[in-house]
Amino acid sequence: MKRFTLAMFLAGLICGAMAEDEDQFGGDVFPEDEIKVEDYSQTDIPKGKSEALAAFSEYMLAQSPEQRLDKLLKTIEADPLATVPLGCFIRELDNVKDRKTYQNKLIELSERHPGALRLCMSAAYFLSVDKQQVRMLDLINSCLDKVDFDTIDEKDAASIASIISLAARAYTQTERYPEGDEFFRGYMDKKMLWGNLRFLSHALMFYNSAIEKSKDEKGFWWFSESSQERYRRIYKELQDRLNQVCEQDVSDVGDIIPVLDVCRKNKDEQYGADILYRMLEASPDDMKLLVFLAVYYDNCDLAEESFRVWQSIVRKDPMQVRFSLELAKVAEKTGRFAVAASAYRNYLMSNPDDVMTTGRLAMACMRAGEFQEAIEACNAMKDHPMALYIAAMAYRQLGNLDKALEMMQRCEEAATRLKLPNLLDDGFYRNMAFLCERMGKIDRAETILRKILAKNNDDPITANCLGYIMAANNRNLSDAQNLIQGALEKMPGNTAIVDSMAWVLYRQGKYTEAARFIDKALKLSGKIPDAIIVEHAGDIYFALKQKDKALEFWRQALRTYSPDEDIDRKGLQDKIDAADVKKP
Repeated sequence: MKRFTLAMFLAGLICGAMAEDEDQFGGDVFPEDEIKVEDYSQTDIPKGKSEALAAFSEYMLAQSPEQRLDKLLKTIEADPLATVPLGCFIRELDNVKDRKTYQNKLIELSERHPGALRLCMSAAYFLSVDKQQVRMLDLINSCLDKVDFDTIDEKDAASIASIISLAARAYTQTERYPEGDEFFRGYMDKKMLWGNLRFLSHALMFYNSAIEKSKDEKGFWWFSESSQERYRRIYKELQDRLNQVCEQDVSDVGDIIPVLDVCRKNKDEQYGADILYRMLEASPDDMKLLVFLAVYYDNCDLAEESFRVWQSIVRKDPMQVRFSLELAKVAEKTGRFAVAASAYRNYLMSNPDDVMTTGRLAMACMRAGEFQEAIEACNAMKDHPMALYIAAMAYRQLGNLDKALEMMQRCEEAATRLKLPNLLDDGFYRNMAFLCERMGKIDRAETILRKILAKNNDDPITANCLGYIMAANNRNLSDAQNLIQGALEKMPGNTAIVDSMAWVLYRQGKYTEAARFIDKALKLSGKIPDAIIVEHAGDIYFALKQKDKALEFWRQALRTYSPDEDIDRKGLQDKIDAADVKKP
């Protein structure tokens, strides 16, 4: 069965409906299942609607989109309750340039026929998109006044809940809380709505907003409720009822998006999770529910919980590679980079040309310490500048500095050719300078860093990098100290800059001053300082003739993982051996 085009916006609901940029109602609420397009034969038209049948026949013969829409408007005018021509009309809207004119004509038709439920629902949606909230509310109220709630069927109940969800958004956005309160209370005694998840969700959303933003209006009599007391009482009643309904078999988890959004914004993440778990108890094999739970946890910044749910989803349905991609992303957030890399590989088996995901695989491999695998992933991206950059970092980790510099130079050339200046930022050139320094190309390293400072002499990070390289290589130590001092004045709490100051003072033989700065750097570093800072501490205290303390720092540096291998482990062991008089 073919659905009309406009409703297809819900196709990405599984993993995208709860994105941060959605409004509190989880995006547009036009229901995808209300109007279906199928072959429209004479038997579809109620008897006696000959005028509608004639107009629809003309529609099928019309050539231009505008002519077809005009004929469909005539059909709907003659038979406003028929859903098939309405579905065809919505589908045909995608084929005309002057879409808004035809939408307005449909809206005018709905206002003349407020008893045509699905026609009014479609018109209300268009008015909502066009931000004509007052007109939309008038239409909705006129439509609902025509409804006989004692005789409506299940399909009509779904349409009514959809219309009310649009009203909820309008009353909230316009902050017409007293009117909205009166509106909702008028329908809470309707049995079919009191058990409808969509109605309950949007009502709860409205009252949550009313509690947050509305002024408290006192009751008429001293013993009557104020508006805020009433809003809170109704909110609690809605929560209790929602809990009961969620324990039943629920057909569309998308209906509770507004509630989950409320939970996330109110920092009441556990209540939202409890709702989803209640629904899972009723439908334990519902993959859509599990995906909603995983996405909900992720949107609440509960990455560990999201990771566990995604793991469960992938185990249940390993053939759905899209799930592997989501698992990989959340695995990165939790620091499980090897798991992320494995999941990215699984996804790429079915999507080998996905360059973006290949890049993420390369980064995951880098962070997992799988440097050769990172290079292989980069090779699959050929001469993509970012791939060349990542490969350079991987080669650097493997100790192949010549290859690393070659990749950096190729990256620079490719980014320049492709006009990607954002990639060639100051961080890129600082990395290139440090690489040159490690290769003994000190003059080139200084040239690169001074070029950055020529553009921005107030850059403390680059000034510190240049000062440190000069200090590390005993070059113009006075100038190096001035550079580091200037950086320190701008960023006095930066651990790396404080360490640089300690090191340049050490190089000048000012050991006592150096010790004061290295102690500060260690304190700023936390429980596990960087290995190079700890080695510097050992060197400084050895110069102060505090050998035992120096040995303690050197041994700690040797035990500490250094991601860039900034320390010379063999040289450090030699220092320990030479200083440790207890060693046989």
